[in-house]
Amino acid sequence: MRKAMLGDSAARIEVFQELELACPDGDKLREALRESARSPWRHSLAGEKAVGKNALDDVDIIVFDREEADGIAAARLVLWPQPDGYRVANVVPTRCRELGEGGYNDVLDDFVDNVARPAAEREGFGLQRTRRRQSIADWTSREAAEALRLFSDAANKSTGSSHPLDATRWFRFLIAEHLAGGPIDSSCLRRWLVEVEGWSIPLADELAAEHNFAAELLREYDDRVRGTS
Repeated sequence: MRKAMLGDSAARIEVFQELELACPDGDKLREALRESARSPWRHSLAGEKAVGKNALDDVDIIVFDREEADGIAAARLVLWPQPDGYRVANVVPTRCRELGEGGYNDVLDDFVDNVARPAAEREGFGLQRTRRRQSIADWTSREAAEALRLFSDAANKSTGSSHPLDATRWFRFLIAEHLAGGPIDSSCLRRWLVEVEGWSIPLADELAAEHNFAAELLREYDDRVRGTS
């Protein structure tokens, strides 16, 4: 496996994309998207009722269903309200067991190309979609990304962070990440360690668990410090 270097465009993994639509008027957005939807997409009132039953609060969700076509799986796409518009909260398969990152992104990209973007261009609301392939530098600061690379380059990949020197470099990454504003999603970190940095799955699982614990500990410490200041 090719070793990743900070800034190397090849060092990227596919992640679940995010999509946000900037339009505070939910009725206007729903109507614009409904008018743009063409087969294999359709606005689903039944889907909205089904998803709404499981919501904790009475929220104005928007649901679209897609039939299987053009090599893309059948799926349901759920838009969830937020203060300045809507975001895609989930894309779930309706005929297969799971989509994975690639299948999920194929459905979302198709929704953007054939439903959301035409509606946005016609009605003038905003559309923001994240990239489907991302690097560690997309998730945290450059300093934290560099600290993770230095740890991974120097660590004994059969012992994880147990050696004192490896532990010191690992702690530097965890602190740099915390100072950058918050933890990387642990599932993404785990995949990065395995797919890019060449760690075994068991050790990547251990590091991801340590990462979760450290994030909670540092967050609790900050809360205690702020509470006593």
